[in-house]
Amino acid sequence: VYVKRAGVGIRVEGYNVTSPVMRTWIQNCSIATGTGDSVGATGINTANTLYPVIRGNTIRNLYGTGTVSGISVGTQCGGAQVYNNSIATMRTTGTSSIVNGIQQSGTQDLGGARYYNNMISDINGVATGTGAVYGFYITAGSNGIADTFYHNSVNLSGTGTGLRKSAALGLE
Repeated sequence: VYVKRAGVGIRVEGYNVTSPVMRTWIQNCSIATGTGDSVGATGINTANTLYPVIRGNTIRNLYGTGTVSGISVGTQCGGAQVYNNSIATMRTTGTSSIVNGIQQSGTQDLGGARYYNNMISDINGVATGTGAVYGFYITAGSNGIADTFYHNSVNLSGTGTGLRKSAALGLE
């Protein structure tokens, strides 16, 4: 699958917590990798998708005025496996917005997520303001089941002033 010039590259979302999508594989996709291509705020987005596997994808050129995420693992995506992805060239113009390579948000009741062998680079926000830049941004855990992160590479770039936060792994 090749996606270019879209608001969201790929989105998989179950109906609700009690009617989720099961064991979805999103693999070997190219999102906005060509010259002049761009996708809006999110490359790959999942929610209410139990045990998703997101692997081997190349995501480039994401731009937005709010939060920008290369891969967003949303509510009730327990047991997610996110690996061997390459994410680069992401920007936000919002002065209080967040840009992140991979985000996990919402409750994960059915198992910890595994994030490994991902490469994240060239992500940056605006030069001023209170926004943040994260390689991985985790805003919710897996209800007592540990999430694991290993063998990932994060390269944050750019400079800024103000109260911006930046980290390879941001936890809230």
